[in-house]
Amino acid sequence: MNGKFKDLFAPTIVLLVICLIATALLTGTYQVTKPIIEQRALEAAGSTRGEVLPEGDVFLPMEEVTLVEGATEVYQAENGAGLVITAGANGFGGVVEVMTGINADGEITGVKVLNHSETPNLGTNAMTEEHLSQFIGASAITNKSGGEGTMIDAYSGATISSTAVFDAVNTALLQFAVANGASYEAPVELSPEEQFAQMQALALPAGDTFEKLDVELYAGTSDNALEVYKAANGAGIVVYTSGEGYAASNGGAPIKALVGIDASGAVTGIQFVEHSETAGLGTKAMEEDYINQFIGATAITRKSSGEGTKIDTISGATFSSVGVYDCVKAAIKQYELMGGAF
Repeated sequence: MNGKFKDLFAPTIVLLVICLIATALLTGTYQVTKPIIEQRALEAAGSTRGEVLPEGDVFLPMEEVTLVEGATEVYQAENGAGLVITAGANGFGGVVEVMTGINADGEITGVKVLNHSETPNLGTNAMTEEHLSQFIGASAITNKSGGEGTMIDAYSGATISSTAVFDAVNTALLQFAVANGASYEAPVELSPEEQFAQMQALALPAGDTFEKLDVELYAGTSDNALEVYKAANGAGIVVYTSGEGYAASNGGAPIKALVGIDASGAVTGIQFVEHSETAGLGTKAMEEDYINQFIGATAITRKSSGEGTKIDTISGATFSSVGVYDCVKAAIKQYELMGGAF
């Protein structure tokens, strides 16, 4: 019996002892190396601050400053050269963390991406020195034609990543203003009901308050009206719709959107409530360039010879753009079903 016990359990006990010893050694090593790693991280961060604000000398944290949404750190140069601000914004693969140097005159002196999970050779193209050099010298930036400030071009093929960098730098500029006495009110977090109401107002800007209607709902093959809301001032209706996008065609969830229809039957706006489309690909069908095709339309078609406003699909995002098309189609069909009476 003793021999069998030894043969069966001795190897297990030996392995257990080895594991305990290894764990103790790893824990001890971690405790020893942790301060060293942290110190090197601090030194690296300090070196990077010097890169983005070369005129700075010693950088000290501004601990009492109010942080704007998206900003995580504010350091000031002891010699008054300016501030170095770290901020983050959502990119294709997650948060893109950016450090921005701003001199005492409010001009950007340097931009460096610290952390990201963007796609190599695609999203990372928005982090090259050539792309980031657009920000240097700017005291205000814009990514819209006709906007105020230095125009920052998005990187073709890396729109989401370059927009994340833009947003992080823009946050740094706002943080600089707040650190220098500008007023700032943090965004109020809305409840799901408040967010839905806000999207209704964006879908039908001429509307005021909205009341849910108890009406027959349009049901198509891949396009459906889920709910209908009437503007109290008679400006039109907002139809909560669903359309089959790429995700739904692969067993996932459909695209759900609020579509505004004015009293004349014209589309006034589209707001997306839910979707599972691929970021950077399917989501192109939810960007302004595609959505603008629908605005003002009273009938839509995807055929060259069809009746109504011709809506082009997006190359590389065909299923997603058809899903958005179906959402709008369902809203127009709902308006027709109601005979314009609401």
